[in-house]
Amino acid sequence: MSPPIPVLLVAHQMPPLGGPGTRRPASWVRAWPALGIEPLVICAPAADGARFHGYPVVPGSDADLFGRTVVRVATPGAGGLAGILAGMHAPNRVIWTFAHRRVREPETPWGGPAIEAAIALGRERGARAVVSTSQPYEAHHVGRAVARTLGVPWVADFRDPMTEAEGRSWPTRVHWWFERREERGLFRDATQIWATCESAAERWRRRFPRAASRIRVRRNGIGPTDLSRFPPAPGSPPLRIGHVGRFTDSPRRSRLAFLESRPGGYAGDGSSPAPLFDAIERFFARRPEAAGHVVWMTVGSGATMAPPVGVVVEAHAPVSNDEALRLA
Repeated sequence: MSPPIPVLLVAHQMPPLGGPGTRRPASWVRAWPALGIEPLVICAPAADGARFHGYPVVPGSDADLFGRTVVRVATPGAGGLAGILAGMHAPNRVIWTFAHRRVREPETPWGGPAIEAAIALGRERGARAVVSTSQPYEAHHVGRAVARTLGVPWVADFRDPMTEAEGRSWPTRVHWWFERREERGLFRDATQIWATCESAAERWRRRFPRAASRIRVRRNGIGPTDLSRFPPAPGSPPLRIGHVGRFTDSPRRSRLAFLESRPGGYAGDGSSPAPLFDAIERFFARRPEAAGHVVWMTVGSGATMAPPVGVVVEAHAPVSNDEALRLA
């Protein structure tokens, strides 16, 4: 048999960090060896992701990584102008505006040390390709830089949109424009681009016609599961709302919120539950008999707001992957 092909996998978030974002790259670590691919993982310690995003660390969830090559690179603090402003205790809004590139994601400073570690590992093991997966989008800058240095193909996996995500905002429209240019560069340079579904792939093919032939769909997958070990599902009420993931934004109250640029004209805060909760309250106002027959389930880090009165809450806190599946 031919020896497995070593491939660098750049993913900041990996188990035992919980959350939906870790399951996609973990499933590749499990599945690639059967395809003749040896995954070489460059990621951050689970504590980094837990500190930045509030996802729980789930002991034992990293079974897919056992026996594999995994190099964990810690995320340093922001440097440059961002570090200077932070040292001066400048307001976060000021740092975000004047050093946006360094603080747009808390993982951004990870890029420098991750590139060094990935190049060293790639040279040592003779990596034949690099796959980077977002978020954070800094992973793609790592993947591109490493692939250029090693002279190998680079695959950019966009688990989430970059400049189209409703939960993201920018200090000004100029910042958004620069990020759009950065996004075009990633689509231009990648050997292949992966999307999680066909609708996202088609949207990107329209936006980036020169990259259309390089855009592929790679759906999420967490592997086979024996559903027989879970209890039967409860009887469903007229309306059951389930949310897997997390809500991170509260309704905007800042006096500076009007400065935020959210191109696209969408309403609400994107990752805030406020618009949905408002709609449920309006529904109850029209149909008061529905109170008690709407079940709400949040599996993840929980929402920053309580659901409206009249909603039955089944789960509203961080839970394990197995518990999430049982509830679902």
